Amino acid sequence: MNTAVEKRKKLLAQIHILKKDKEIDDATYRFLLQEYFRVDSAKDLSETDLEKFVSVLKIFRRAKSKGQNDLILSLWRQLFEQAKVGSQNPQSLNRWIRRQTGVERLEWLNVSQKAKLIEALNAWLTR
Repeated sequence: MNTAVEKRKKLLAQIHILKKDKEIDDATYRFLLQEYFRVDSAKDLSETDLEKFVSVLKIFRRAKSKGQNDLILSLWRQLFEQAKVGSQNPQSLNRWIRRQTGVERLEWLNVSQKAKLIEALNAWLTR
């Protein structure tokens, strides 16, 4: 078997092991792929990008309150469905997060910051 193919398979396996070990849900996993690489699946990444994604997952820290990321992503999707935001892509969400908190990315927020964003998103939905 080709060593490049073997390396690719090992990297993909490592990504899925890290996803499970770090308890990264599918929504957050897809968000990270879109945010960093503009793809929907790890299989679409080059070997170099697979190595970078392994590094991203190794440093990923899940918030204490499991599910906050999911809730924020879900609320953002609802805002999009109600035509209250123009796009549901991760870049749009991160721009809003940056304006609200000064923090660049969803995964870098602490539990308290996420709670405040959830309150703001809920308030926005009820307007």
